[in-house]
Amino acid sequence: MNALQSRMTALRMTPAALARRSKLPLDAVMMALARPDDSTEGLDRIRRCLGIATDGTRLVPNKTFRKHAARKKARFIVAIVQGTMGLEAQGLDPAARARLLQSAYGRFKSNPAELW
Repeated sequence: MNALQSRMTALRMTPAALARRSKLPLDAVMMALARPDDSTEGLDRIRRCLGIATDGTRLVPNKTFRKHAARKKARFIVAIVQGTMGLEAQGLDPAARARLLQSAYGRFKSNPAELW
């Protein structure tokens, strides 16, 4: 198993999720995973999405990578809710926003299927 595949497995990320994150077709992702020694722009995008340097080393540990991804997705979801609530002239007070953010973060951190 190469560095890309082992990182994907450790993060519990599917090839389809990696294709969405890297904005590449699934076929291109599968080919890059099968032949990680080929140097292409797609492979560089995949490495960036997985947090892997060109020499195959991980830039951050798996746990930290998942935590950052969960926080980013939680902020995105809460921003959508905040925007929707703002459009309805209600908005979210800071305490409610913090509770919603913590709840979303916990959910994404504990469930990789929803995270990716």
